[in-house]
Amino acid sequence: MELNLSIKTLHHLKISIQKTLNSSYAIEKMKIYNYKAIELDDADIEYLRHNQTLYLSIDGANFNALNYANEYKFVKWIKSGGYGKVYEGIDIT
Repeated sequence: MELNLSIKTLHHLKISIQKTLNSSYAIEKMKIYNYKAIELDDADIEYLRHNQTLYLSIDGANFNALNYANEYKFVKWIKSGGYGKVYEGIDIT
C-alpha cells in the first residue's frame, strides 16, 4: 500500500489500511509495527518512509517474530549454538 503523505496520525493510517483492504476490521484493535517489532504511535507517523515494511495485527496481537522470518527463503543451515540455529537466507520481498 502506498503511504499517503497527508496521513498525520496513527488513527488515519489505520483508516487508510482499512479502506485499502476493503475490510471491517476494528480500528481500535489494530496494531501496527515497524521492522524492529516496535509498535507505532502518532509520533512515529512523520518518520515513515516510502516502501517501508510495516506489520499489521488486526486483532491486537503482539508482534510475532515469525512474520519477519517469513520474508526470507532459508537456503541452508550454517551452525547451531547456545542461542539457536543460524541459517543462510534470501530476502524474497
